[in-house]
Amino acid sequence: SDLHKKIKLIYTLYLTNSLWEIIVNIIESVLLGWLLFSVLQQRNKIHKYAYFFIYLLIATTVVTLLNFTAFSPALTQLISMAATIIYCLFAFSDSISKKVLYSCVLGFISIFADELAYTCVFILFPNQIASFDFTGDNRFIVTLAYLLFELILVIIFRKLFRNLSYIPAKATSSLLVFTVIMMFLSDFALSVVVEIDSDIIPDKYRFELNLLSIVLLIVYIIVLYFFNILSNIYTRNNILNEQLLLQKKAEESSRQLLNSVNELRGWKHDYQNHLNVLSTLYFEGNYSELGKYIVNQKNSLPPLFSKSNSGNSILDAILTHKILQLSNTDIKFEHTVLLPENFNIDNVDLTIIIGNLLDNAIEACNKVENSNNLFIDFSIMPKLNGVEIITTNSYDKDNLLIKENCYITNKSDSLSHGLGLKQIETTINKYSGFYRTKTEDCKFISEIFIPLT
Repeated sequence: SDLHKKIKLIYTLYLTNSLWEIIVNIIESVLLGWLLFSVLQQRNKIHKYAYFFIYLLIATTVVTLLNFTAFSPALTQLISMAATIIYCLFAFSDSISKKVLYSCVLGFISIFADELAYTCVFILFPNQIASFDFTGDNRFIVTLAYLLFELILVIIFRKLFRNLSYIPAKATSSLLVFTVIMMFLSDFALSVVVEIDSDIIPDKYRFELNLLSIVLLIVYIIVLYFFNILSNIYTRNNILNEQLLLQKKAEESSRQLLNSVNELRGWKHDYQNHLNVLSTLYFEGNYSELGKYIVNQKNSLPPLFSKSNSGNSILDAILTHKILQLSNTDIKFEHTVLLPENFNIDNVDLTIIIGNLLDNAIEACNKVENSNNLFIDFSIMPKLNGVEIITTNSYDKDNLLIKENCYITNKSDSLSHGLGLKQIETTINKYSGFYRTKTEDCKFISEIFIPLT
């Protein structure tokens, strides 16, 4: 009977520890998955929750099995990282170096959360270290501390990595190599602390190894912070170059469009005279000369007829240019323009805002596959003490992703991703306006409000 009770007690303890281990692994996978899905771009955003669930299933299963089979911490981290890399290769569309980098960082976070938890145990309970081991009485406490440290590190790294949107490929590779080196050193220190008996290595040196790992963590975060500075400088330089290019293009486009509009105005000025000549030739029955005159006038017409009459020559020129651009496509373009009397937006800024809005809408429509209902609806209307600009267009959820007000397309030049809309946002900020985007079914909607003085 006593033996039966002991067996039952052992079985209960084993079951409790196993259940606790699974719960902890699920929580850990949720935290690391949150980081992973925040910094990488999914291939199919429609099924993001299914992808996340698959990641949780894979990560939890792999780590739980490895822990139950008593693999060493180093081997557990290595196999877990390999599984994450394989998953990232299929689930995300970023470069291979970025996928490997962030997969290594997940293992890096787990190692340092372990190190921080053990360090707290060494400091607070130097004489009860054994009770915090896998089968110890205080194991639950150290595990909760581990999860808390992991949450803090995930938040820190998420903040740092979300600012690494634009970084040169060489810098990403260098950061990857540095991450692997730091991970190897930290994993080695963790293996020594956890696996080697305290009779061989005194607690004093185990504690020093833990402190060394924490120093490595601090060094890594500092290096990552400098990479953030590098990324910000790199991004600003590219945005400035893009702004200069856009401004030159806007000025050239405005110049060409205004020339066409002026030619059209000149032709309209002589419109009555042309009608008089045509009428005279017709009533005189001089059909031969009438035909020649019509042909000559047709050939002398300016190439651009205004399709918009808002009263603002720049806006009319932009809209007319886009209408002609879309005239030979399947994209249906509708526009409504009513400008307030105090409309005082600079011509270059107006070109940047409207030009980029419509260019991105056209690009989004061109990405839609097998659709018979491609459209762009554009409106600019007075609202309160300002002007509201709304663009609604077709878009394909699979071929065009949106993140943080940016189109993320499959362009070969990753630095150009979303820069057009960033220019819109930068320009709108000059007027203390606001810009937001939203999606409804297969429609992408951009809304802009600019206060006018």
